[in-house]
Amino acid sequence: MLIRFKQGDFFVLIWYYFLVFKINIPENNINYSRFEKNLVKGVSFAVTGLTSILRLLLIKQIKKITGKKILFITSTEQNALKYQNDLSKGFGEDAEILPFQNISMYETVSPNRYDYAEQIRILREKPDIVIAPCKVLLEKFPTEKFFEENSVEIKVGDEINLKEIAQKFVDLGYKRSTMVSDIGEFSIRGDIIDYFSLDKHPVRIELWGDEIVDIRYFNNETQKSIEKLTVAKVLPMYKFILEGWRSGGIDVWQDTSHTSIPPYIHTSFEDGYFEGIEVYQNYFNPELVSVFDYFKDYILVFDETSEIYSKYEFVDKGFEEQLQENLKLELHKELNGKNHIPFEDFIHKIAGFVKIGFNNFIDGETDDIIEFNSQPVPNFGAKIENVVEFIKEGWRSGGIDVWRDTNHTSIPPYIHTSLIIIATDYPDRVKELLAEHEIFDVEYSESISSAGAILEDFNTVILTDRELFNKRSKEVTSSKRTYYKEKPEYIESINDIKEGEYVVHSVHGVGIYTGLSKQEIDGQLKDYLTIEYANKDKLHIPAEQINLLVRYRGSGTIKPKLSRMGGNDWENTKTRVKKEVEQVAYDLLRLYARRKMKKGIQFLPDINWQVEMEEAFEYTETPDQMKAINDVKADMESEQPMDRLICGDVGFGKTEVAMRGIFKAVTSGEQVAVVVPTTILAFQHY
Repeated sequence: MLIRFKQGDFFVLIWYYFLVFKINIPENNINYSRFEKNLVKGVSFAVTGLTSILRLLLIKQIKKITGKKILFITSTEQNALKYQNDLSKGFGEDAEILPFQNISMYETVSPNRYDYAEQIRILREKPDIVIAPCKVLLEKFPTEKFFEENSVEIKVGDEINLKEIAQKFVDLGYKRSTMVSDIGEFSIRGDIIDYFSLDKHPVRIELWGDEIVDIRYFNNETQKSIEKLTVAKVLPMYKFILEGWRSGGIDVWQDTSHTSIPPYIHTSFEDGYFEGIEVYQNYFNPELVSVFDYFKDYILVFDETSEIYSKYEFVDKGFEEQLQENLKLELHKELNGKNHIPFEDFIHKIAGFVKIGFNNFIDGETDDIIEFNSQPVPNFGAKIENVVEFIKEGWRSGGIDVWRDTNHTSIPPYIHTSLIIIATDYPDRVKELLAEHEIFDVEYSESISSAGAILEDFNTVILTDRELFNKRSKEVTSSKRTYYKEKPEYIESINDIKEGEYVVHSVHGVGIYTGLSKQEIDGQLKDYLTIEYANKDKLHIPAEQINLLVRYRGSGTIKPKLSRMGGNDWENTKTRVKKEVEQVAYDLLRLYARRKMKKGIQFLPDINWQVEMEEAFEYTETPDQMKAINDVKADMESEQPMDRLICGDVGFGKTEVAMRGIFKAVTSGEQVAVVVPTTILAFQHY
């Protein structure tokens, strides 16, 4: 982990290094030898007697011994997140989680394009270790050949025709927009072409005449450039394309080896892709495949085989029932086969793979079972004396029988020769506590989500903050990417605004939306949005230009002053605000320069009590909460005066952040004043 600080005009680089687990691999252990031989022979088998840590150690060894890639199948996304976290922190192995769509493939609603982009990226890149929650295995995907045949490659120096490239974007499922802000959009503005494909960032193409002179990634929120490219690809936005019927009509499209399209469907897409068209995916692309068709050379590892099979059958049954219910209620028409992979097909597809089951619950279907010896570590009740006794008196001195006889958890004799690894967020504090008892022969690693374990076959004991400090293992959160247009100020359609609502036009300024009306202007009858400005002036803008409006976002209930149409009223307002912002920036710069020269209170790093207090909170911290907590603690531990504002809606966890800071201040020997706006809130905090 690299931390960069700025000091004057120089950058100071500090490495804070955690070792991954250095677990000794036994040479003469019977269980591990059988495990290794089975891997070399390439046969399927099951392993039992496992803790979470041992599962991950075996994953690492499978990759190392076989040299093959691994598809690690879990029953839930949460298990996948924990395994990914611990593989990285404890074993130095990078793993990718193959996400699943949160909506059913029988809903007439389009799936999340960002999740689909991540799915396609992982399927095409084929990482060494892929962790797949069971639910994603039921989904269907286009073949690799589909992407090869239907993608467009764009290079610097190529010449393009704007009309043709615009039509190609539409054929591949992209929606034209004035400005690209979300995945699946493209725009053409003069000599600039923007598009957002199945990628992490949108792409900007700059032309000189018809020649491409520059290609780069850019940020869709700030519109700033990120990275230059020499080649870019435009991938199909859907699992199928409707290109054929545009040029030759539906009959020609059907004749080119496509599945016959019923009349009730082709009348629906006369104007192209529509919301929920994915429910008819098998009509447009009958060659959709499963995850296993992409990962043919992978070894399959099941995290509790029977649990995964049961989960798969349960989800499969739910999809079957939903399909029949939809047809009964006529939510959609008859489909060309199933949109998911039934359980029977799943069993058939995995038949040819090498399969390894991590099964603590043996179902009797596997003949070759290897039983490892691992067990959880006893909990020490946050008492360092018990930890010391476990490490030092229990087996370091050989007095295991004495330690066992004093009402402690029974410790097997092999522990006295074991390697001790402590995975903790507080290595300095733990080292200090153990040093007081003359314990130094311990390895340290970054904290993990899994509980500690005694790995008898590997002569290793791993302790974590859970055993040392009673620290509860909270859920690992995933960052789901949402559409930019879901932000409250964004207006995409007429349904996003109400009559009487304040809006801001990019050219004319603040006005009131008064409704939608039909107007005949220049001989054309169109839908127009009417915006009322000062002096009852009205602006009628075509409905297709609604993207020029954003919702007014003011503070409090004060109504904004309406702008005047014509003249320089709005421009003057923007110029005045710009000057005021520059003055504020200047004042802040002076203020922070003075603050930088002063020294404040430097609070102590977290202690055991801090850990125990934080673990008492019931709910798992969100990523934003954790960032705020870590930033507050970093501020407090710095000698610079703290200046931070924590913002969030009611119930979003601001008080949890504040309480951690308060506790940290008190345990550092300082007093704290909590100031609240109302008496009721004061009583609640009390």
